[in-house]
Amino acid sequence: CGAGDVRSDAQPRCAGRMIELVEDVGGVVAEFVGRLIPGGERGFDKASAIGFVDDGNLVAGLVYHDYQPEAGVVEISAASNSKRWLTRRTLFAIFSIPFDRWRCQMVVMRTRADNHQDNGRGIARIALSYGFTQTLIPRLYCRESDCILHCLTEEAWRQNGYH
Repeated sequence: CGAGDVRSDAQPRCAGRMIELVEDVGGVVAEFVGRLIPGGERGFDKASAIGFVDDGNLVAGLVYHDYQPEAGVVEISAASNSKRWLTRRTLFAIFSIPFDRWRCQMVVMRTRADNHQDNGRGIARIALSYGFTQTLIPRLYCRESDCILHCLTEEAWRQNGYH
């Protein structure tokens, strides 16, 4: 899945500052993501990752994992400790890697159904507006926690109007 090929020239801006996209060297970004998501402590097998650095601090990370080359599908897992990192430019950087570099035909993401903010904003709302289709899978995380399976096809990404 292009493991090790995650460099990007994209330099997303965040609140007037430059957010730097960095390649995960030594697993630092994957470990950061793993600490912030439930179940992430198990790590990611055969994964590539990118991080987003603001003022010298890692503020977000994204792991590409469970690549299925015969299907052209890769799963992503992401986490951050900042609400300000996700911009049009960071989104483009995230998805240009699987779609433009690795020629994937679909990116898949799983989130807990209750993963949202009090104001109704959250990853499910963002993903839907970005072009992901969503399917609710009851109890996938445990008896008390449903999952939303988000799927973004290459065509939906190219036509979403965000880049």
